[in-house]
Amino acid sequence: MRHRRRAVLALALAALLVATAAAAPAVTVTVRGTEVTWTDAVPYLDGGRTMVPVRAASEAMGLEVRWDAAARRIDLSRTYTSDGSPYRAELQSGQWEYLAQRTMRLWIGQGTYEVVNEYAVQDGRTVTASRTGEHTGELDAAPVIRGGRSYVPIRHVAEQFGFDVLWDGAARTVRIVSALSADWSYAWSINPGEPGSLVLALHTPVNVASAEITSVTVTAAGGRAETLDLQAAGADDEARIRETVGADAVLLDAVRGAHAFQAGASYTIGFTAVLTKANGAQETVTDTFQVQLPAA
Repeated sequence: MRHRRRAVLALALAALLVATAAAAPAVTVTVRGTEVTWTDAVPYLDGGRTMVPVRAASEAMGLEVRWDAAARRIDLSRTYTSDGSPYRAELQSGQWEYLAQRTMRLWIGQGTYEVVNEYAVQDGRTVTASRTGEHTGELDAAPVIRGGRSYVPIRHVAEQFGFDVLWDGAARTVRIVSALSADWSYAWSINPGEPGSLVLALHTPVNVASAEITSVTVTAAGGRAETLDLQAAGADDEARIRETVGADAVLLDAVRGAHAFQAGASYTIGFTAVLTKANGAQETVTDTFQVQLPAA
């Protein structure tokens, strides 16, 4: 009787798990506004990461998919023309080097990936291979096999091939859209002395909807980096910035931090900011610049 009760309990628990999984809303993936059609495998969420059947999603992005069973490796590649390549540089008049093919390699159960870039040179109508470049990176979720199908973390794959990836939590939808190049400038103003201060602003946005400066560090020559406590810049602070960038400049964000800057000293200023692009994708950027303050 005890064994029968355990069996009944196990069956009930299994039924509950199946019912819970079935009740969970499906995850949808769109590429440039078109929903990806799944056959016998569908996306799922794993610790906040969206895992998708690799073939359907990759082919929707225009990628070629190859499976190396011996190595348990997935190869995703895309071939580019000279005019459509994401990288194109003029070597000399009439001669261009461009990215001809990019291949991303992922291994089942492995948290790293490899990217191989193959370049070519176009000289008139002649195209010849020029060089190969490689780099590696880390995944936030390793590819897996479930039900005989390979799943990969979609964000890493899409971004390697020039897409922005947006997550719509309310609709449980991953939106893979064409990437926008975010462009911006920065300006600063320093008051030396004690108390001294730094005002830093991002401005002149191109394809940037909003920005937030999240950290600022100050390093004196021969010293250690000090992280400033930031607060929103006031009206007087912004006025100081506008004296440099112009009264009509669009300021994305402006912050103020206290620091005892010394006249005649040199400093390295570093900052990190989170940009929200015009298409909704977010990007974290960092930059540094040198400051030489005039003598008193």
